[in-house]
Amino acid sequence: MDEISNTMWAVSGPWFLIWGILGVPVGALVAFIGMLLHSGARGSTVWKYGLGGFLVLAFSMSIGFIGHHPPVFGLGGTVILLCFIGILWLWSKERMVLKGVDTLPVDLRLAAYMFFVIGAWFTCGMAGFPFLKAFDGESQSTPLHIMVLFVVGWLLLFLSHYKSSKILKK
Repeated sequence: MDEISNTMWAVSGPWFLIWGILGVPVGALVAFIGMLLHSGARGSTVWKYGLGGFLVLAFSMSIGFIGHHPPVFGLGGTVILLCFIGILWLWSKERMVLKGVDTLPVDLRLAAYMFFVIGAWFTCGMAGFPFLKAFDGESQSTPLHIMVLFVVGWLLLFLSHYKSSKILKK
């Protein structure tokens, strides 16, 4: 850290904040708003989702200062699992009415969600590790397996949308 602390990229410096912390979240929000505009969404829709996205982003970034509260993680994990179970239920109903090639996009989407929920599970374990007294003095493993799960999930989600767009063109 000594090598960068006297440069413009210092962890407490403005460039690190802009690039290292806000770069992807703000870029994703701008791309999201841009796609709404490009697709012809009404102005009220753009404002609603744009402002909502900004508020969620601002809230999620600001709560990091309140410290670690395990019940919040338990509640969040429960919501994630309930959403996943709901997705499984809705997916099965959708899958039963689709025939032939139309099933591939939804199958890919379900596989992506499976990798996302597994990745969330392992992310929770990695994020909670420093706060668990049982692991004091233990070294934390690499999060490489989590990256693999998220990359595969995103690839499958992309392929599902790609296949859906091909079906819609027919």
